[in-house]
Amino acid sequence: MKKLNLVLTSAFLSTVLTACGNVSDVNFERYTLTQDVQPESYLSTLNVSLHLAPVLDQGGVVLQISDVSLRPAKNHRYSADLDNELRVIFIDELSKASLNKKFVNYQYKLYVPKFQGTIDGKSIVSVSLQIIDPKNDQVIYTGSHSSESDISADGYGPLVTALKANYLKSVNYLIDEMRKLNLK
Repeated sequence: MKKLNLVLTSAFLSTVLTACGNVSDVNFERYTLTQDVQPESYLSTLNVSLHLAPVLDQGGVVLQISDVSLRPAKNHRYSADLDNELRVIFIDELSKASLNKKFVNYQYKLYVPKFQGTIDGKSIVSVSLQIIDPKNDQVIYTGSHSSESDISADGYGPLVTALKANYLKSVNYLIDEMRKLNLK
C-alpha cells in the first residue's frame, strides 16, 4: 500500500510540476482598439449605447470556425470591454466628422453582431445604427453596414488591426449616411 501511495504521489507531483513548467508557454496577449482615440471622446456626453452579439461579449478575440461555430480566444483578449472600446471609437469618429454638435440631442443605439476573424484569413464586421429623437421617441434613422477584408498576416495582432479597420469603414459609412439627413 505504501508503494502504491508513493507511486500515486510521485505521479501527481510530476503532473503538477509539468503543468507549472508549461505556464511560461501560455500567451496572455491583450489588444487595444482605442490607442489613437482623442481623450475627449472618453468624456463625451453623447447618449450612445452599443450592444454586442453574446459571443463577442466574452472578452476574447473571436474566430469563426465554421458557418455555425464561433470561438472566443482564451489567451488573446481585448484590454478593455469590447463594447466600450467600439462605443468610444464611434464617438471619436462622429467628433472627427464634426457631426457631434449637430446630433448632440439624439440617442444612438448601435448593435454589432459580427466582429470576428475566420479560419480562412478574413476579417468580418457588421454594425447596425439607430438614431432616436428623444423629444418624441421617434426613430429618425436606421442603417447597417458590413465590411469584410483579408487579414494581412497570420496571428491575432493582424486580425485585430483588420477588425478595427473594418469597423472604422462601417462606422464612417454610417456617418456619411447621417450627413444626408435633413435635420434642423
